[in-house]
Formats: sequence, structure tokens, C-alpha cells
Amino acid sequence: QIEENSSIIESMENDLKVIKNEYARMIYYAYKNRNSYNRLMFIFSSKDFNQAQKRLKYLQQYSKFRQKQAGLIVRTKEILDQKTTEMEAKRVVKKQLLQVKKDERMTLASERSEQNKIYDELKNKEKQLKAGLKAKQKEAKRLQKAIKDIIAAEIRKAREAARKVKGFAMTPEE
Repeated sequence: QIEENSSIIESMENDLKVIKNEYARMIYYAYKNRNSYNRLMFIFSSKDFNQAQKRLKYLQQYSKFRQKQAGLIVRTKEILDQKTTEMEAKRVVKKQLLQVKKDERMTLASERSEQNKIYDELKNKEKQLKAGLKAKQKEAKRLQKAIKDIIAAEIRKAREAARKVKGFAMTPEE
């Protein structure tokens, strides 16, 4: 849109140059022929009344045209200034939006790196906890085996003692 407006402004500036040049030539011609005597001579040198009337209308139209050209120059310049102001305002807004977007990206990147750091820490902690759990399970199995071995040894001793004493033997549940 900014490029489109730039091309419009450029074409309007070219139009303004052309209009100014034409206006400058008209003013120069009018200045050279500013003597009212020359105008009257132009009108009175007519062959008949109709031609004089046409020449008078021509001079009036020429004067109106000069005024119209001056107004056109002013309006074109105002439009150019307005377009330029609009473009600058849009450019400022776009720059602000771009800066906001860059800030958001930086914030997201820092948050992402922080999340990755926390994730890595949790992963390491998980590994440590799994290793600790594995060691405790191994220790628990070792203790259960030791308890079973002790119970089995005690049962054997009780059976042997019962055989010697001629009493009753203990069952594995006892």
C-alpha cells in the first residue's frame, strides 16, 4: 500500500510540475502582454462585432483558465501533502507493530529457552529418581530374599530341634 501511495504521489508530483510549467508560461505571456492597451487592440482589431465578441470571451476564458490552473496547483499540492502525511502515519504505525512483534518474539524465545531449561532439569531429576527407585527396589528384593532365607533357616532349625525333642514340627506358615 505504501508503494502504491508512493507511485501515486510520484505521478501527482509529475503532474504538478507540468501544471506549474504551463502556469509559469501563461503568467510569463500575460506579463509580457499585460498592457490593457494590447488587450483592447486585440479586441478592436477584429473584422466585425462577432469576432470582437469572440475575442473578448476568449480573453475572459483565458483569465478563468489561469485562475483554474492556480487552484489546481494548490489542490494538487494539498492532496500531495495529505497523502504524504497519511503514508508517514501508516509507516509509523507499521514500525510500532513491527517492534511489538519483535518484542513478542524475543519474549517467546526467552520463555521457550526457560521452559527447555526447566524440562532438562526435570528430565535429569526423573533419571535420578528412577535410579533411586531402582536401587530401593533392588534393596527391597535383597531384603525380602534375606528375610526368606532367615525364615527358611529358622524353620530348619525348629524342625531339627523338634526331631531331637520328639515334639511337634512347625509348618512353614508358623
